[in-house]
Amino acid sequence: MFGNRLLPKSGPWMAHVKTAFGFVILALPVFLLERIIGEAWGLRLWSLLGVAFFGWAFITSLQARRAWMRIVQIILLAAALISVRPLQDWAFGSPSAQAPAHLNFTAISTVDELNQALAQAKGKPVMLDFYADWCVACKEFEKYTFSDPRVQQALGDTVLLQANVTANNAQDVALLKHLQVLGLPTILFFDAQGQEQPQARVTGFMDAATFSAHLHDRQP
Repeated sequence: MFGNRLLPKSGPWMAHVKTAFGFVILALPVFLLERIIGEAWGLRLWSLLGVAFFGWAFITSLQARRAWMRIVQIILLAAALISVRPLQDWAFGSPSAQAPAHLNFTAISTVDELNQALAQAKGKPVMLDFYADWCVACKEFEKYTFSDPRVQQALGDTVLLQANVTANNAQDVALLKHLQVLGLPTILFFDAQGQEQPQARVTGFMDAATFSAHLHDRQP
């Protein structure tokens, strides 16, 4: 009886709603791609999407005749300008200012390569980091922990190895099984004789302060 009366009337506004939902749908692949291409490129994609959305909303709002819409237009324009900032930094910023210093790892992918690297450590302690592109916490380690000067100083005399197990192929599985690694992120420590220090093993994310303290507390 009241169904038709309760339904909103059709009009041009429905086309705007469809377009707005289109931007929402575009946000999903950006959300998923961010975990593959990394946070830096993910931020640029979010920036592009934000500029496109707020730019479209601003242009659409120009059709309105009500006075209060001028405030909305100012807000939309400001949001578009804020959204474009990551693209400005990418295009005009200096690479050295954008990327913090990171640890220099030697890549290994097999048990034999690990044993060879341990033999070549020449009496130095060794840290082995397991990494994968799909591991969010691994990326957090790279961005927030490994880039910290305290951590880098504590690892100054340590041989740094990294195993990228993104592919999860046969040799990745063999290496994980050999070292009894059940999940990521996992970081292993070996002493100067090439023996793992089980009590120093790290599973799960640690911030820079916690990880730095862990490095100082581990046995030499």
